[in-house]
Amino acid sequence: MWSGIALAAIAELSTLSLVLPVFAYLLPLARFPSFAWLIVAALLLPSTRKRSISRPAAASAALEIYGG
Repeated sequence: MWSGIALAAIAELSTLSLVLPVFAYLLPLARFPSFAWLIVAALLLPSTRKRSISRPAAASAALEIYGG
């Protein structure tokens, strides 16, 4: 997770290349590792989700008030 935040910070700093061309070197440093991070994050997601049987307290209270 922290690597994604660090890559996002580099990507935000790379927008300064619009004003100061010296920051243009940050563009590939943000773009390509961020693409790899996105692929790894997608692969680490679980393929199925377990449904919970219990309802949150707010949903139960709403059902009691409004019926259902």
